[in-house]
Amino acid sequence: MGNKVLGMCKIFKGDQNSEFDFEDGPSPNVKSHLPKITEEIIQEDENKEFEIILSYIGRYIDENEVLNKLSQKVKEIEQKLGTLEVIPKTNKLSSFSKDYILFNEDQSIYKGDWINWNSNYEKHGHGILISHDGSKFEGNWEHDEICGYGRYISCAGTYYEGIDFLYLLYLLYQYLTQ
Repeated sequence: MGNKVLGMCKIFKGDQNSEFDFEDGPSPNVKSHLPKITEEIIQEDENKEFEIILSYIGRYIDENEVLNKLSQKVKEIEQKLGTLEVIPKTNKLSSFSKDYILFNEDQSIYKGDWINWNSNYEKHGHGILISHDGSKFEGNWEHDEICGYGRYISCAGTYYEGIDFLYLLYLLYQYLTQ
């Protein structure tokens, strides 16, 4: 039994084009078959879409505005603790990073990694969130949720650094079921 072509795809960008065949067998992971040029098109489209959505929900801000938003206690604690050493999580999803964004709705600020998940943009990967009161979280995110290792410093100066409890339970479960 030889391979049987089930379909063909042509990709065009400017004066460049590529084509490839889908072969018989398990469902092909289309993205792994796409040439690099197609990934560039996808990234460009995602970037444009994200910028359009951002125009409705917030705006980019510079680092001076961010520093003004942080509470004095957070600045003091950060200086005392030093740089956070984040334990990177493996990210199987294609993510992209953005600079500081101020959200209109709650006046929070986020800088970090995003993914486009089912046409929703979500915090995913490493990121920094500064809340409206000047508190700060830096660490790992997964589908818009804090997940994994990070540091939280409240505007009053209390802080916690470590792994979040739910992620710890998940790791324990993974270990026990291997």
